[in-house]
Amino acid sequence: MNNTTDILNQWLQELNSSSAAPLSLDQDNRCFMATSSNIELMICGEPLSENFTVLLHICDLAEPVDTALFKALLALNLKPANTYGGALGYDRDNQSLILSYSHEYQGITAREFGNMLENLSHAALSLRKHINSLLEESGTPAQARQHPLHMVRI
Repeated sequence: MNNTTDILNQWLQELNSSSAAPLSLDQDNRCFMATSSNIELMICGEPLSENFTVLLHICDLAEPVDTALFKALLALNLKPANTYGGALGYDRDNQSLILSYSHEYQGITAREFGNMLENLSHAALSLRKHINSLLEESGTPAQARQHPLHMVRI
């Protein structure tokens, strides 16, 4: 592992230091987990990158997704306050709406990293509620996750 993935692994271990199953990046430099508020997320640390990425699952969307709904979802990206500095995207393979957030390693501590994950979890929960109301208005209910990811709770 290089220096940046070592830093990310250290933060993950400090996050879950009291658990019997410590958190760490896998061979693809990813770590999957779920928060206490049932937000599934994936943390990615690319080798030689100055940034790490957090991907948070907002909801599943069955295809075909209404064009007007996609436009409303994309419009949320125009105001960073709506997405808490992240960007909404659609994962076609998993038919999921995802909040993507990237941050530099530099200038952040393990504690701040943990706080960031907690804040992003709350942001994802808020977005989920807002998006569920958009889905109800469009007549396209959010789908229950068909194959839950095996996550570690933090």
